[in-house]
Amino acid sequence: MSPRTNARVRVRATAIAVAITSFAACQPDLATTPGSPALRSASAARVSEPTTTVIIPPHFTTAPTAPFGEATAINEDGVVAGWKGGPSISDYSAFIWKEGVLTPLGSNFQPVAINRAGDIAGNIGGNDAVLWRNGVLTPLVGSGGFATAYDMNDKDQIVGFGRPSVGTPSQAFLWDDGTFTMLGTLGGTFSVATSVNKHGQVVGYSEIAVGSTVTHAFLWERGVTTDLGTLDGGSSKAFAINDQGEIVGLTDRVGMSPQPFIIRKGVMTPMLSNVPMVVFFTIEDISNAGHVVGSRAEFTNDPVAFVWRDGASMDLAGALTHAASVNASGEIAGYEEGGPVGFPGAYFWTVGRHGP
Repeated sequence: MSPRTNARVRVRATAIAVAITSFAACQPDLATTPGSPALRSASAARVSEPTTTVIIPPHFTTAPTAPFGEATAINEDGVVAGWKGGPSISDYSAFIWKEGVLTPLGSNFQPVAINRAGDIAGNIGGNDAVLWRNGVLTPLVGSGGFATAYDMNDKDQIVGFGRPSVGTPSQAFLWDDGTFTMLGTLGGTFSVATSVNKHGQVVGYSEIAVGSTVTHAFLWERGVTTDLGTLDGGSSKAFAINDQGEIVGLTDRVGMSPQPFIIRKGVMTPMLSNVPMVVFFTIEDISNAGHVVGSRAEFTNDPVAFVWRDGASMDLAGALTHAASVNASGEIAGYEEGGPVGFPGAYFWTVGRHGP
């Protein structure tokens, strides 16, 4: 994986790619602009402007003269993890950031999660998952295996997609203190684990039959896998679970592109209503206070970072932005792409515990 690609965003971005392919032939007569009623359907009075801090600015040139990077994870203490590079190609390093102070970690990997202890899960090159702890990088698999990490909890349990050795299928996994557990599937051969909470509950998505193009979101807990289903049939994918067991993801909807859902107490409901099928979403994270972050894009436009909570949503920035991670205080890590030939920049947004 290129240092300019966040592993968590890449797996979710497939939802946009599939949606665009499915709806490319449509000629919609309704468009949604930033801040439209469809995306702020609960109560516009609850929405206020986010506080924005630029950790590393983006560069819209082919040859940057200053550092660039992405903020890809945040923990409950507001410590941001990400990666930085440039202006020299040899300057790549993971970093942590807190209250204006950026500290390079001296290791070239791309963080995907940081926990309360400051331990970081990440990837080197896309299929070499690692755990960074006290300055030491530990690979999750040995020779012949591969793994891509997507999330980690406070117990240093890491989930993702991979295999422990040659000859075994690549599927969802849970790594726990050196033990690599394959989580299986819902009936097919392919599955991905995308998130794990402090209780060891894992969510992701899986083929439902061998050779099927249909995937369903799943919940894995103590060896038992539960099919979470869909809203209108078709496919679904779960992308995040918080410590309360609330699950968010995307599901196919009749007459629309895949739409964000939230599962509370076992019931799947749409996060938004009256959204035109020309709007496509990625869903990245849910906090313990119920904030949900991701990005949305109209059919012909660039992605825009957004946050949702209890029916109200707001845009965090302009085009080419992604919200990657959020904590219970409403602090959000994300980044701006930097354009088709530029280099990305890292951002920190704050909407408060009860925002938006």
